[in-house]
Amino acid sequence: MKKEILNTGEIHNHYTQIIRIGAVIINTLKSKKMPNGDFLPTNATDLQGKHLWDFRSEEFNGFGKLLEFKGEYYIYLEDRQRVIHKVIPVADLPKLQRVMLGDQALTLGGRDAYELYTLKVTIAEFLCATFVVTEQEHNLISAMAKIHQEELEKERLQKQEEREANERAKNQRIANIMAREKITAYTEDGKKRFGLPVINSEWEMLPDNTAVVVVNNLEEKIPVEAFFVKKTSNSGRTSKGYLVKVFAEKIAVQKNTPTPNIKASRVIRVLIDGRLTSVVNFSKENFDLLRKTGLNSGTMVSIGEPNANGKYTVVQLKGNECLTVGEFATI
Repeated sequence: MKKEILNTGEIHNHYTQIIRIGAVIINTLKSKKMPNGDFLPTNATDLQGKHLWDFRSEEFNGFGKLLEFKGEYYIYLEDRQRVIHKVIPVADLPKLQRVMLGDQALTLGGRDAYELYTLKVTIAEFLCATFVVTEQEHNLISAMAKIHQEELEKERLQKQEEREANERAKNQRIANIMAREKITAYTEDGKKRFGLPVINSEWEMLPDNTAVVVVNNLEEKIPVEAFFVKKTSNSGRTSKGYLVKVFAEKIAVQKNTPTPNIKASRVIRVLIDGRLTSVVNFSKENFDLLRKTGLNSGTMVSIGEPNANGKYTVVQLKGNECLTVGEFATI
């Protein structure tokens, strides 16, 4: 909101200045004895000349002053000890209407009483001044504080009821889980594990040392893992104790078959496709054991003793096949 100076002049012992702020015309005076002082508002009208406010009607022993604060103009009443008694937003003047309640004058329109009180406090702090709390404002603040306290108490009781309801629901949920029939599951080494069937994070709410079996769902109850609920007393954290993977049925434990003791007869060197190659020679019996153990990666070996021509039979084990490479004399 802008301030526009419409006219300046003199009257008796004062300088005069007429200013326009929005839709309000304000007449101001400044004593010639205080040429460096401020122009003080005396009265205000709208653009058509309708009376809106005057200082005399305030019946105040002090000064009316004009202030721009955060883009808006205010008239405030300050006594000679720099104590602010009242703040009037200039923009509210066209909205105000005075009515009588018995012998008491009331002002209607504009900002409400609590907002005007807040403005007075804010402007007083801005001007580093003090302010008066009227009886009406004191009653208003007390009423607002009481309402605020009642709202806080209502909110506190509501939250307490919600906590108690959540606690009851949680306890009922725990009771329902604890009432489930325990199931049996088996570890990979065939050991039994018993526990309450639970899904997802249900186990986290159960008491310390409760044995549980996590299942895929509560209809099929296919076990996934088993453990004991462990709760840390200090932090309240919940963890899984003695966690193992489990199955619905016992897994047959296969006994380890000892690896056969395969013995090579000798190592021979033969010329295969023009390359000197070392080949391990096995007896027929050890060769058969070698195949049973799964040697099938294309390895070349020699079988048995040399023939009448002194040549060894060389074969290649590949997949499930035994391919004859040829007969070769040693080098």
